[in-house]
Amino acid sequence: MLFFHTTFLLLAGLLGTSVSAAPTNNTYLSIAHKVANSMNDHYLDRTSGVYENQWWNSANDLTALADLAIIDPSFEATAQPIIHTAFEQAPLSQGIATFENAWYDDEGWWALLWISMYDLTKDAIYLNEAESLFKDMAASWPTPCGGGIWWDRAQTYIASIANELFLSVAAHLANRTPNRDDKASYTNWAMKEVDWFDHANLINEFGDVIDGIDLNGCTRNHTDVFTYNQGVILGGLVELSKATGDASLLPKAQAIADAAIRNLTNTDGILLEKGTKDEGAAFAQFKGIFIRNLQQLHSVAPKPSYANFIRHNADSIINNAMNHEDYLIAPNWQGPFRDPNMGAQGAGLDALVSAASLSNKRDEVPVDTNSAGRVNQNPLARIRDLT
Repeated sequence: MLFFHTTFLLLAGLLGTSVSAAPTNNTYLSIAHKVANSMNDHYLDRTSGVYENQWWNSANDLTALADLAIIDPSFEATAQPIIHTAFEQAPLSQGIATFENAWYDDEGWWALLWISMYDLTKDAIYLNEAESLFKDMAASWPTPCGGGIWWDRAQTYIASIANELFLSVAAHLANRTPNRDDKASYTNWAMKEVDWFDHANLINEFGDVIDGIDLNGCTRNHTDVFTYNQGVILGGLVELSKATGDASLLPKAQAIADAAIRNLTNTDGILLEKGTKDEGAAFAQFKGIFIRNLQQLHSVAPKPSYANFIRHNADSIINNAMNHEDYLIAPNWQGPFRDPNMGAQGAGLDALVSAASLSNKRDEVPVDTNSAGRVNQNPLARIRDLT
C-alpha cells in the first residue's frame, strides 16, 4: 500500500497533476453552494421561481435547493425566498391557477417539493399544497389495467414514473400528516400502489423498472429504462417502510438500486442515461433523481457500495463534467464538459448534496472492483483540489 501511494504521488508530480485528499463532506458542501448559486444566476427567473420556463424540471431543481438547506441551515436564507416565490408565482407564469395541470407526474414532482419545504420550514401551507396535489392524483385511479394512475388527464398513457410518484407522495404524507385518519388513508394508498405495481409486472427480469404499460393488453411497453424510474420508487419504499414498520420493503428497494448500479453505468461505475442520447434538460435531470433517492435508501438501509457509488459519481462530476470558472455542469458525468443546461445543473446539485449528506468515514467504503459500485483505481486519474 505504501509503495502504491508513493508511486501515485510520483506519477502525479511528473504529470503536473494537483493531488489532494479525497473530498470530504465539507468539500462537497462547498461545491454544492457554488453549483446552486450558479444554477440560480444562469437559469432562474426570480420573478416566478421557475428555471428557464421548464415546469417539472423546476420542481426538481428547487427540491435540490431545499435539500441543500436542510443539510446546511446557512443556505436556508438563499433557498427559502426562491422556493416561496415559486409557491406564489410559478403557476401564474404558466397561465394556470394552481399546481394542478394536465400531467399527474408533474403534480407529483411539485408535491414532493412542497413536502421538502415543509420539512425545512414546518409551515403547514406547503404540506397542505402537497395534500391537495395528491388528492388530484388519486382521482385518476384506477386505469383500465387493474389499478394505477394515469400519466395524463387525457388518459393516453400509464407511466411508471407517475405511479412511483403517487407512491412516494402518499408515503411521505403518511409520515407527516398530523391526522391519524389521514395517515391511515395515505398509507393504504401507498400499499395499494405497491401491490398494483408488482402485479403490473413493471420490473423486468434484470431488476430494471420499465417505463410504462401498453394499453393494448395492459403489458409493459418496449424495454425503455430510465434512471429516474429506478430512483423515485426507492424513496417511496423507504417512506412506506417508515410509515408501516415493514422492513421487508427495504430489500425490495435495494434490489432495484443494485440493478441500476449494475445495468446503468459505464465500466468506471459512472451513472449513464442509457435510454436516450438526448442531452437536453429533461433527460439530463434523471440521474440526479436517482442519486437523491439512493441516498435516502442508504440513510435507512446502508450499504458500503451505495456510499461509494454516490461519492464516485460526485467526484466524476467535479473532475470531468464541471466548468470550474462558473460551476456549470454538463449532462454526461463521465465527461467531457459540453452543453450544460438547467436539468444537468440540478442533477449535479442532487449528487453533490447527496455526497455531502454521507458520513465522512471513507473507511466504510471498501475498494472492491467486483462490487456493484465500482471504483476507478487508475493512479493517473485527475484529482483536483477544490476546497
